[in-house]
Amino acid sequence: MVVRMDSPAPPIGVESWVRGEPHTNFKLGTLYIVAFWATWCGGCVAEISHLAQLQAKYDDSAVAVIAVAASERSSTAEEARTNLDAWLTKKGSNLNFGSRSIAPEQ
Repeated sequence: MVVRMDSPAPPIGVESWVRGEPHTNFKLGTLYIVAFWATWCGGCVAEISHLAQLQAKYDDSAVAVIAVAASERSSTAEEARTNLDAWLTKKGSNLNFGSRSIAPEQ
């Protein structure tokens, strides 16, 4: 697939959504930020915090953040989802992505 400046955004294929509602389409005029991160990555966690501030500054019609937890350290996809959910419950209370989702990629 070749994506050009005027190409429609390709669909996002995620196995499971941990928070929020899955994105089924993109709205024209909205800036979508897709961030790949991991709970064990200090720089990634800091970036997610900054993205939460950016989301707070602009409403959902202007900016939409989609955070994909990639490379979570676990032996199974189910364990990755469980660990991610626990991390978000404990440390992710400031994440304000609204319907934007955070999902493990396996």
